[in-house]
Amino acid sequence: MRPKQILKYFLYSGYGPEIEKDENITIEEIVDRLTTDEKETLIFITQRMIHYPSEKANLLEFFEGPEKMKEEYIQLLEWYYENIFSSVEEDIRKLNEEKLKELKKRIPDVREKTLEKLSLSSSDIVKKSNIYIGVSYYLGIMAASATLSLDKKGYVFVIGYDRKEFMDIEQTQTVSCAEVFGSLGHPQRILIVKELL
Repeated sequence: MRPKQILKYFLYSGYGPEIEKDENITIEEIVDRLTTDEKETLIFITQRMIHYPSEKANLLEFFEGPEKMKEEYIQLLEWYYENIFSSVEEDIRKLNEEKLKELKKRIPDVREKTLEKLSLSSSDIVKKSNIYIGVSYYLGIMAASATLSLDKKGYVFVIGYDRKEFMDIEQTQTVSCAEVFGSLGHPQRILIVKELL
């Protein structure tokens, strides 16, 4: 993956600002501008990204030196895998399989509503033809999930274990309403209402 793609996905993943529809600019164009104009990068990070000052300084370095950022990021991932993740990898793989089965059961027939619930950034996402949904042991971002664009291939939602319930349509409430309206729709009750009127 090219360094600029890493920066693009970083902005997509919920850690960067939401790009407003009326800006008429793509995330790729933003990354291009931020990696070539130091002044614009400084303004963008200072005004539009919600991070501590020390983190903003790191972000400035990311956009000023994408190649170095990628190299350091890979080193961090390698260290993390070797020292932390490798010891729990098999357990998490099994958990992910279980949670993915659970997730499939949670997705109702009305998929469009489910995807609207997941989409934090744009309802246009539900109109895409290819949408991939996965689970993650670690990731429970904000109200729902991380949403990443996969360019022309579609979109991917990564849902933390603690956030799967967010997708549920409240079946109990639906059933309860149906029972009430079913009772009100009974012919004898309609006759009573007519008499009362």
